[in-house]
Amino acid sequence: LVQAKLNHPNIARLLDMGRDESGPFLVFEYIPGTDLDEVLGRCAKEGHGLTLLQTLAVAKGLLAAIASAHQARGDGGASLAIVHRDISPGNVLVSETGVLKLIDFGVASSVLRSDHTVAGEIKGKFSYMSPEQTRGEVVDDKSDVFAAGSVLHECLSGVRLFDGPTDVDVVHAVRERV
Repeated sequence: LVQAKLNHPNIARLLDMGRDESGPFLVFEYIPGTDLDEVLGRCAKEGHGLTLLQTLAVAKGLLAAIASAHQARGDGGASLAIVHRDISPGNVLVSETGVLKLIDFGVASSVLRSDHTVAGEIKGKFSYMSPEQTRGEVVDDKSDVFAAGSVLHECLSGVRLFDGPTDVDVVHAVRERV
């Protein structure tokens, strides 16, 4: 499991995993607060984004988490080649004390995964994907950085960088506006 190999203050910690009568389960640290999507939704209703200082705090925590995942090494010192592939406001928790935690490495690519993505298979949320990810191409750490940039744009402006009435419109916007 990818998240089990990550240990960083801005990544939600996996505490336990197992199986019971209901099936497999994962236990993560409890983070009282909300997700960034909820915060940005409230701001959008009021017609603004976050302040510059708030956005810088998001950037610091989010980019530190992403860098830690990208730099993660296995027991032998080899790169784990982790790419989150689903950086979005819904996967960034904001604790009551203001600490950011990146969550949900469920679609992450890594050398640890035995189930590799099939060419052309798209994982993640279209509004935050890099152009190559929308085409179903192999992605690397730059795709996560692109997604983080989209999140930070939304933090500052209160508006998604890539949006549209349908997923097709969103994908077209990502591919054409870059």
